[in-house]
Amino acid sequence: MNNKNSATRKNNKKKVMLRSAVLTTGLTAHLLSGAPVAVNADPAAYEGDSLAYLSEYLGIGAAYAAPDDTSITDPRFEALGEDGGGTGGGTPATDPNWQSLKAEAGNASALLSYMKPEHIENGILEMSTDGGLTFVTVPKEQISNFTYTSLTVTDLVNGTTYQFRFKIIDDWGNGYSNTVTATPKAPETPTPTPTPSTQTSSPVFSNPTPAVTSNPAETIQVLAVAKGSLTGQSASLVRSTGTNGTPRAELRLDSQGLTIASKDAARGETLAYRLPQLKATDMQIVFDGKTLAPLVSNANKLSVSTADVGITFPVDRLRLSQAAERLGVSSDQVQISIQIEKSTALTSPSAWGQIKGAVPVGDAYAFRMLASSGTKVAEITGYDKRYGEQNIPVPAGTDTSKLGAVMLVDGQYVPIPITFREGQAVLHTTGGNPVMLVRYETPAAAGKWFDSALTEASVKGILEDRSPSSTLDREAFARMTARALGLESYGTSSSLAALKNAGLLDGLPDSSGTGGAITREEMIAILVNASQQFDLPLNTLDTPKAVSAQAAFKDASSISDWAGSYVESAYAAGLFQGDRGQIAAQRQGTAGEAAALLVNLLHSTGLGDSAK
Repeated sequence: MNNKNSATRKNNKKKVMLRSAVLTTGLTAHLLSGAPVAVNADPAAYEGDSLAYLSEYLGIGAAYAAPDDTSITDPRFEALGEDGGGTGGGTPATDPNWQSLKAEAGNASALLSYMKPEHIENGILEMSTDGGLTFVTVPKEQISNFTYTSLTVTDLVNGTTYQFRFKIIDDWGNGYSNTVTATPKAPETPTPTPTPSTQTSSPVFSNPTPAVTSNPAETIQVLAVAKGSLTGQSASLVRSTGTNGTPRAELRLDSQGLTIASKDAARGETLAYRLPQLKATDMQIVFDGKTLAPLVSNANKLSVSTADVGITFPVDRLRLSQAAERLGVSSDQVQISIQIEKSTALTSPSAWGQIKGAVPVGDAYAFRMLASSGTKVAEITGYDKRYGEQNIPVPAGTDTSKLGAVMLVDGQYVPIPITFREGQAVLHTTGGNPVMLVRYETPAAAGKWFDSALTEASVKGILEDRSPSSTLDREAFARMTARALGLESYGTSSSLAALKNAGLLDGLPDSSGTGGAITREEMIAILVNASQQFDLPLNTLDTPKAVSAQAAFKDASSISDWAGSYVESAYAAGLFQGDRGQIAAQRQGTAGEAAALLVNLLHSTGLGDSAK
């Protein structure tokens, strides 16, 4: 066999294995080439980042959505296990991480967790119902909530014992992970007597441990925050205690009460459930798609908070329709579950690679937003160009001036904006990812007017290890911006792509989306765009010394025509001061200048606390 044919066969085999992984288990990972994502690509022909491929067709942590063409034409595909047959036993895989598989039974489901193998794309998930004598491939429709370290198998039969394992196919033949067992079981919860509600199906719990004690349902009012008016019988609250002793609470929202509250509230007003009687409690909020209709029409925000945690989100920008589409139903046919609970922080070096030097502070918290229909579950991936708030406690005695915040995106922690209010950290996010507080080392003073901005930019994970005087190209500035505003989820191929997807390059010249040096006027325009795209009003930080930027700077003629309105908006809000009476619009921006602009933007929009 010549070398060329050998290489071709090996490459084809990798493609077939990737197709097998995508179409049978949803388990896939980065391949070696790193080419950009090909939309609507055939999995076997796809050459790029396979996790990005899954984000298109599966969605990390989401229900599986198959590509248009799932036909199998390559005869070698069946030889790699798609036929779904197999017997017990087998040779263990060489990578020890394949032997880390664990299972936890849920309601008609099983949560499988594992340490990420080096070549996760080689794994095919199999299950058995005869004690491990024979195994079959798990259908792709039964796999959801896939990540590099866990997945959920759904549509199982309660009371039936299942065995699960990975079949590993590589250049050395077939191997197997360890085999684990799970017996799904319906939650043993008492039936409460709630206020009238439109919910018809059971919520999905991230922790399937049944509750052992429960209290009668309590009737809860909803508050229209701005008007201060209360609407009674707007939810029912059931408190319970899990077998591990953790307090739990389920808040079921009532559509009738919320409709009345929304009609009485001003447009855009926040409707809030305040539950100060709950503390250190795993919280679940349950409602259906129809409940949200009046709030969407009135652009209301919905808020639920306990004594130590809470969530506030823009109902009309919730990405519910996308989740419903993956479930094959309309938005008003799904049940929504928001789960708030402590979670375990990841400790692997790869998880912390984007925030080097950060130290965890306090507990990590998971804010999961799920849509369900029958036994199928899809993750709601946040909000469309809007910010929500997630409140978590600040450990006693902690210096908040040294704290930043991170959220988990595609297995890596990335920075997000943070403010502090009444002893709590308020994390401003565009989604419901797991979050936690961190502490960074602050830089030494640089001896310029933006010293305080440099310190804050470091505390927030924006500056990283850049020298304040270093010049920036567009990708470097885009990275600082994405980190400052928590926009990493808008694109993983590059920070510039994330800004483009978020609309921050709208109105700028086409060249602004390419490589090369970034000018000061481009930096200003991008940040003003951020305020406009995400509906973040620019509040004035300092009263401008002149009536306009044109009047303030002797070199105002250097401002490009397309940039004029952006510069005026930024100047009026006090986002920048100029440099010795000049704006130097065409000069290449520096890291220090970018840090000052970004920190001022956070302060102006309320995504950061202004200096005391």
